[in-house]
Amino acid sequence: MGSIPAQNRPLNVIVIGAGIGGLAAALALRREGHRVSVLEKSRFAAEIGAAVHIAPNCTRLLRRLGLDPQRYRANLLTGVSNQDTLNFLKNRALTRKKMNLFDSSGKAPPTIWDFDEKDWYLIHRAHLHGALKELALSSKGDGTPVKLSVSCNIVDMDPKEATVTLDSGETIKGDIVIGADGVKSWSRSYIAPDVEPYSSGKCCYRWLISFAEIEKNESIKKFSQWHGRMTEWDYNDRRIIMYPCVDNTMYNCGGFIPRAEIPDEIFGWSHIASKEKLIQSYKGMGQEVEQLLALTPEDGLHIWELLDMDFLPTYIKDSLVLIGDAAHPFLPYMGQGAAMAIEDGVTLAALLPQGTSTDDIPSRLQSYQKCRKERVERIQILTRENGKGTNDPNAKRITRDEALAGIKYCQNYDAWESAKQMLVDSHS
Repeated sequence: MGSIPAQNRPLNVIVIGAGIGGLAAALALRREGHRVSVLEKSRFAAEIGAAVHIAPNCTRLLRRLGLDPQRYRANLLTGVSNQDTLNFLKNRALTRKKMNLFDSSGKAPPTIWDFDEKDWYLIHRAHLHGALKELALSSKGDGTPVKLSVSCNIVDMDPKEATVTLDSGETIKGDIVIGADGVKSWSRSYIAPDVEPYSSGKCCYRWLISFAEIEKNESIKKFSQWHGRMTEWDYNDRRIIMYPCVDNTMYNCGGFIPRAEIPDEIFGWSHIASKEKLIQSYKGMGQEVEQLLALTPEDGLHIWELLDMDFLPTYIKDSLVLIGDAAHPFLPYMGQGAAMAIEDGVTLAALLPQGTSTDDIPSRLQSYQKCRKERVERIQILTRENGKGTNDPNAKRITRDEALAGIKYCQNYDAWESAKQMLVDSHS
């Protein structure tokens, strides 16, 4: 096997965007000994939003980066309950090694799905983002602390020279530029200028409800006792998903409805959505749903349009590489959006170990694309299929077995080891 060429100095890496994906990439590359600068457009480099899933394929990478989710108030996913239109409650109980489906009588069917591990967490986005930022910027740990600059308005980029220019006139030179600037990515225009995100036809309400508030209502009190359990109500072209976070003290709630139903709504976290419209959207879905929706805080309800995007022809151009939503926006139907962004960043770090030569960057970015593109696109397709309505005759959702096979494909994967193996194979 041939040796991997080395150089004396670390790589200079520019990351555009300080979201979860950008910070994960920055932290992973810092740990490989590189000098990393993160440029964030906003003033605060803070995460907004509610909670996210950290499936086992993501958990193992976070731990490799020195981040234990439980230290940041994440809680384990211990079960999944699906409520259909006939109000028949089914519980999928997660154990350390197996996932079983139980009906309301407690009887289990003959089918059992095996999983390699159960290390699936639910965490508030702000806590995950804060943890990544803390580790990336800390004076402790391996490597030179990441340099984070906020209020950066980038006006130009040269992917061939790996330079970015700010509106102040300052030009920053690197060896590689990582575009991690989200679904409405500016960086993407240098790789695929004609590809833009488009409406998926759905939008999503987001809000949080405290366990303490639920516990006060006897008719829905049971939900305050369902620690670690995700609950879903699915009715034709709409659904509600609710799962706990923040050490099982808060429920993260998501309500999905057709985009056309609220044509005049203002989307985004800067605008408070209408609680009255939320309740109207789920009328007829049962007393429990009505009572849970009644607890929605008036000042804590937001809504945004769910965007999708065609597959990009490539994620790379010269020294520029896209990761996360900049490369492949994810709809929220498989709990893999944050995981894919983190996999992207860790894969890059695995392919650019300490001692990597600048001459090797083009081939390493090609290897990154080989590692990521096929896997990501397969999971995007699964996610779209799982987002269809169970009882919608015009857009049938995938079966439970198909969904569980998809989950198994997602989580039984180690992005670091896969990338390292590709690196070895390329030099053998």
